[in-house]
Formats: sequence, structure tokens, C-alpha cells
Amino acid sequence: MSTDYAKKLLTLRKSTGVTQKKFSEITGLALGTIKKYETGQQGAGIAIVERVISTEEYKKYTMWLLLGETAPESGQVEPDETLTESDSNSKKIG
Repeated sequence: MSTDYAKKLLTLRKSTGVTQKKFSEITGLALGTIKKYETGQQGAGIAIVERVISTEEYKKYTMWLLLGETAPESGQVEPDETLTESDSNSKKIG
């Protein structure tokens, strides 16, 4: 089974409303690393995911990131993807 961590991490960042720079500050990941996996220039491996889920802010997304599952009764949730869709729809064209 192959998991597209880059796509999930992008969804997570956008749904929580933080910039790449702020995500870098929270997770300790280099800003360049975030930009590269978000643009498809490099993959986002398990080491990157581990850095993200080790933070208090993103620990609640561990099951979703790793397994695609949630357990709300245990505090394990998925990000609200409607926030990323509304962000995309609000971009100006032209």
C-alpha cells in the first residue's frame, strides 16, 4: 500500500489555515522541504510525517495521516477538507 503523504500534509496544512512558513515553525521542517513536497519536487516520507505528528498541534491527526482512519472518541480526527476547497475556490483568476 502506497500512501500519498505529500497530498495529506498539504490538506492538513491548508485545513488548519497556516502558511508554509508557520507550518515550518510548528513542525521544525525546513521551509524548502515543505515547498518541495507540496509542489511534487520530492516525496514526503514517513520521517516527515513523524515530525508533524510529534507536535501537539497535529498529534490528533496521527491515525488519519498514517492509516486514513479516525477515532473521534480517542481524539483522533481528520482535517476539515471543506476549508481547503473554499480556499481554492476563492482564488482570483486573471
